[in-house]
Amino acid sequence: MLFRKANFEDMPVMMLLIEQAQAFLQGSHVDQWQNGYPSQDIIEQDIINGNAWVLENDTMLIALAIVAFDIEPTYLQIYNGAWLTCGDYAVIHRLAVHDQWKGKGIGALLFEKIENLAKTQNIQAIRVDTHQDNLAMQKLILKSGYHYCGEIFLADGHQRLAYEKVFFY
Repeated sequence: MLFRKANFEDMPVMMLLIEQAQAFLQGSHVDQWQNGYPSQDIIEQDIINGNAWVLENDTMLIALAIVAFDIEPTYLQIYNGAWLTCGDYAVIHRLAVHDQWKGKGIGALLFEKIENLAKTQNIQAIRVDTHQDNLAMQKLILKSGYHYCGEIFLADGHQRLAYEKVFFY
């Protein structure tokens, strides 16, 4: 499987993955991504910023993730806990797996690819957050070796559960 930076030709499939994820969350009664987020404009900006990554097999694009190496403003304050590190870190946002590939370990593989990417940047920690009702994502995060660190609040005031993984090489 090829993990590569996304480009504008990937947009139709990326938006399909977002729509599938929105439908999955709605069907799971998770009030996340139900208000038009993330929009096509946001994903286009992710591509422009060089933060959009896709995973593809021989025939199709099967997953996407936004990986940033900048400081995440909403992570500056963490409540009811603490981050494991205080140095540089990568952040995972907007992860989605194609419906045909759910339950086949693609999420775990995506996390592994992101960790390898972080290592190429000499980053030793990755942070991620998710909605408190998104049990599928919480399971994936914990299964991938991340530790619960506390709660953060998005710019719009919504609470999220925050996790971090530290690795050494």
